[in-house]
Amino acid sequence: KAANLNPNNAVLQSEVEKITQYQIGFQYYLAMEYEPAIQQLTNLLNTDDAYANGLAKQLLYEAHVGRGKYYFRVGLYLDARRKFEAAENLVWDTDNLMNLFMVEVDLAETLGKLQDYQNAASYYKYAVEAVNYSQRAAANPSFVSNLISAVQLYADGSYTDSFELFKSTLADKQALFTEQEVNLRNGTCLAFVAQKYHSTVEVILARNGLSSQTIATSDETYIIPTMSK
Repeated sequence: KAANLNPNNAVLQSEVEKITQYQIGFQYYLAMEYEPAIQQLTNLLNTDDAYANGLAKQLLYEAHVGRGKYYFRVGLYLDARRKFEAAENLVWDTDNLMNLFMVEVDLAETLGKLQDYQNAASYYKYAVEAVNYSQRAAANPSFVSNLISAVQLYADGSYTDSFELFKSTLADKQALFTEQEVNLRNGTCLAFVAQKYHSTVEVILARNGLSSQTIATSDETYIIPTMSK
């Protein structure tokens, strides 16, 4: 209404354009139509990188990951890699360590499928070192010991062995997480929950035994894995 009353006000017109892009991108994301969601949200963030206090960036991250997971499931590993790398580029400067950790793991698993074991192991190595694995998993010494061995195998140039040890050990990556129970209402957007609690939709779905979805589908208690700084 304000923009209609002031059609020559560039600031108001810009705000209308941004909220329109956000709303359209959000609706596409909820419907798991990830490519048009990515287009709308990318255009928005090119104008305002911090729009909606970071929620727009979290939605774009989750859209890239969601599309990457689809490509991974159907065996299109090069396309999956491209989407995961796009997600990775969004999270270098955020406070959400889980975003960075999970997308690095996704990239490692994808490169493993492509038999690029050196780079796959390097992504695993970066993922665990970025979150200070020895401190986070101090209560699980065998887990920490395996990761130390995987890091050493990488340093020795034994990339395939390093990759396999990282992969088998990180099957129990919840040793790196803390958890809390959160009561969610039906229709709650899981990307917003992930942004609030320093988590990701991917890890929330996995922990609660859920398939691909973007919202809570009933009023219930969810276990939210977190990885705060």
